[in-house]
Amino acid sequence: WLKFKGGKGIATTCGALLALMPDVGLISIAVWLLVLGFTRYVSIASIAAAIVVPISSWATNHSSLMTGVALVLGTLAIFKHRDNIRRLVAGTEQRLGQKKSETSEPSSSK
Repeated sequence: WLKFKGGKGIATTCGALLALMPDVGLISIAVWLLVLGFTRYVSIASIAAAIVVPISSWATNHSSLMTGVALVLGTLAIFKHRDNIRRLVAGTEQRLGQKKSETSEPSSSK
């Protein structure tokens, strides 16, 4: 709609987490920023944050219901990133700040 590609589900989930479980939301944002800083892959950062959401919900003693919701949200986020995972495995996923022409061919390491 606004010519953005992806991220709307992750951003919406993050907003909901911040409203319902602020500590879990802040932990997931911190993980997302750290992973993005190290890898420059938005998709890996989003997947890492999705993995951390149910773990941090459990670790911060949220109710079983909220931890279950966190598990469902994290699982759904990972499932929605399946195309990104395929591109990561193929070596064609675009890094943050990388031009599309730089990802058209996977680099060969001999």
